[in-house]
Amino acid sequence: MESTSAEGVSDSLYIIASQAFPKVCAEFGLQGSPDPAEVSGRAPERSKELERRRVGAFSALFQSHGLGWSDVFSRSDIGAERRMVAEFVPKGSSVLDVGCGRGYFTFACFGRAGSTVSLDIMDGESRKGWWRQFGATGRALGLGGALHPVRASAVGLPFRSGSFEVVASVHAIRNVDPADLRALIDEAFRVTAEGGRLVIAESIIDERDRGAYAELFRIRVSMGWEHALPRPEELCRRAGAAGFREVGVQVLNTDLRYAPVSFPFDASRMEGLRGRYEAAIAEVHAIGERHPPVFILTAKR
Repeated sequence: MESTSAEGVSDSLYIIASQAFPKVCAEFGLQGSPDPAEVSGRAPERSKELERRRVGAFSALFQSHGLGWSDVFSRSDIGAERRMVAEFVPKGSSVLDVGCGRGYFTFACFGRAGSTVSLDIMDGESRKGWWRQFGATGRALGLGGALHPVRASAVGLPFRSGSFEVVASVHAIRNVDPADLRALIDEAFRVTAEGGRLVIAESIIDERDRGAYAELFRIRVSMGWEHALPRPEELCRRAGAAGFREVGVQVLNTDLRYAPVSFPFDASRMEGLRGRYEAAIAEVHAIGERHPPVFILTAKR
């Protein structure tokens, strides 16, 4: 059963709530506006006062308008973007979400996919506690009993060959060491059923248009959190080499804020990067957080 309580929610829910709150206020004619930190689409520091106001606002909203967390998810940019990607999943199919992270794509697949298995290794320093948050968010959305999380590496999938009709990786390829990319695509091919589909979604960062985003990504790479973004043509070549056919790419340019711009960091590891980080964040906010386009690679087995 979906939760209609705003008490004790996960950071993952607060991120989507921060995006959805202005839209909900406008939709239902509610007074008040969120904090500037909430507008930025990140999970601000949980001061007691900020948490009290946020919890109170959503608790009242849930009670007065019969809303729940699934309504918040659907009104967030993250939820909207993930559901656009989920449109590439045939209805009723079995899905493997490779690199599920906070679970936003997994959640977007419910109601469309027949079943979804969520896989991630979650071993990075910046992702501590994410499995706990994945479960808490899923329960709040009323999906707790339908979640199938698996902790494993994408280059050694613990499934029989042909287990899934769709293998998807959404905003996760950036976390794969380039040396492992071939193994990941080969494993995706192995566990995709005959006639099944590969779906990969990732950002396209263009220095000429979204230079601040490119700078933020370089900082994340410098922190050891992510790897270089693979180019669509490179992924197409590797998918074809693995045996996939009908490989193609589409571009979604939605301007949706499909990921938090700001990110927490250990100041002791930020030496030499803090000034670059703050300048890039300021530039992103100045242009209105127009997120880069997303490419969608699809292929058949």
